[in-house]
Amino acid sequence: MKKSKLTVEMATLALASTLSYSLAVAGDDIGGGAKADFSTSKLTVPCVEIRNLSGSLANNKFFDIVLERRGSSFNFELTYAASEDAAMCQQLANIATFEDSNYSDDNTAPGENGFGILVRCNLRVGRSSVSVDARDLAAGTYIATIKSGTKVKTSLPMTISGDEVEFDFDSDNGDVAEGAVRIDTDFIQNDLKVVAEIVNDITDKVVYSATGICLVN
Repeated sequence: MKKSKLTVEMATLALASTLSYSLAVAGDDIGGGAKADFSTSKLTVPCVEIRNLSGSLANNKFFDIVLERRGSSFNFELTYAASEDAAMCQQLANIATFEDSNYSDDNTAPGENGFGILVRCNLRVGRSSVSVDARDLAAGTYIATIKSGTKVKTSLPMTISGDEVEFDFDSDNGDVAEGAVRIDTDFIQNDLKVVAEIVNDITDKVVYSATGICLVN
């Protein structure tokens, strides 16, 4: 995605105190995509990951934030922040990266989650679901292997003529009947992570590898 020219001005002290406080505050009033509403002078951004904020408990966590416009300028001040579900935010970020062809043109590290490979996983009561998508592949035959804790499952080989492939794994009988590879209901283990590999079935070479953080419903 092209970087915005909009200047966002936030004081570090105010940011640190607002985010640290919001770690203990429940509630979710912000959803969907980022919005700039000039009738209210508010910029609303869901799922902002905080990095390198010195001494703050907010580091490496996700927040929904609201910034308010200062007068008629294009400077914005942080006025609200609420912690958001990390797995959901990370999955949304991975999907956006996977679907953004401009990003892959500028990225020099193919194989990370969201770039070339997308791992999505979901743990429900009595059900585990994993989906692995890959793109920018040479025509050929591929398999997918997924691992969570000590549990491992490998798909049957799939031959593609284009450059994309999708593998679905599920414990639900309905999804299995539609072609998903069967996995145990407790396949997704306590760390709520799934490691996936896309392997060329002819050369046995790992083309992509990534880790998905699973949603819990």
